[in-house]
Amino acid sequence: MARQAACHFELKEFDQADACYRRILSEMPQSQTVPEAVYWIAWRAQELRRYDEAIQGYSRLIKDFPQHARASTALYRQGMCFYLSGKEAAAAAVFFEIMEKHRDIPLRQEEMLCLGSYFVKAQELA
Repeated sequence: MARQAACHFELKEFDQADACYRRILSEMPQSQTVPEAVYWIAWRAQELRRYDEAIQGYSRLIKDFPQHARASTALYRQGMCFYLSGKEAAAAAVFFEIMEKHRDIPLRQEEMLCLGSYFVKAQELA
């Protein structure tokens, strides 16, 4: 089923890929492909601007599979979802964690501006 999902994904048949990944989660919850399924479901939610759903998916990957190859990318994408949904404090916390603990993930100018903006606002309120 994972191959089928990957094929749909490569063909840009995202709805079909999403359905396959969701079947993996429901029918094969102990499968080694669960982390990939969680990631791609969250990715798809983010692409559809369903940020809260994406945040939950990325959080699950980060929490349940912290050593997975996509965990650091999930952390970054989670931060972007927070930022895009207007949750600047949460986004800043994620980007700060990336700066502190995940130096392998380069932050782009947009994320650095989010951090700076958040800290400027925090200083103004203090």
